[in-house]
Amino acid sequence: MHGKAAHSGSPELGRDANWMLIDWLQRMRELPKLDDPDLGPEIWNLGRIEGGQAVNSIADHAEAHVLARTLPRSLFELQVGDLQPEDGAIETLLSEPADRYPQIQGFDHAPMPFGSDAPRLRNLIPDRTVVLAGPGSITLAHAENEHITLAALAQGVALNKRLAIHFLKD
Repeated sequence: MHGKAAHSGSPELGRDANWMLIDWLQRMRELPKLDDPDLGPEIWNLGRIEGGQAVNSIADHAEAHVLARTLPRSLFELQVGDLQPEDGAIETLLSEPADRYPQIQGFDHAPMPFGSDAPRLRNLIPDRTVVLAGPGSITLAHAENEHITLAALAQGVALNKRLAIHFLKD
């Protein structure tokens, strides 16, 4: 976001990039979100925001780093562009399609509202079947109290063993 710097005592002489960015982000928060029974909800996360150069000046620049997990048929990127202020810009650093995992008989299946490297393994597998399974809870990942219990680790080992046996039978 590009604004115009000015002294904080004369804010009318500038254009505060911080406030323009905050207003844009607020409009983004109000966008409707899709939901998919296999993939879960469409989500976006404001991971980092920064702007300005000093507390006693009007910010001439501001930026936000957003991670969006969109779904098929999503209009999110188009809608964000429509909301974009005149002095705003959007840069897409990575775009990956949503990936669906097969339902395997005898195993629980749940929506996966996060990304994974698992789809990249498809090229290594003759029938391209990849599942995502493991110990612990995604709700604890990347959090201050991220951890896994020994019981959850044991459950994950047992699950992966069952999956291996299932796929080796085929």
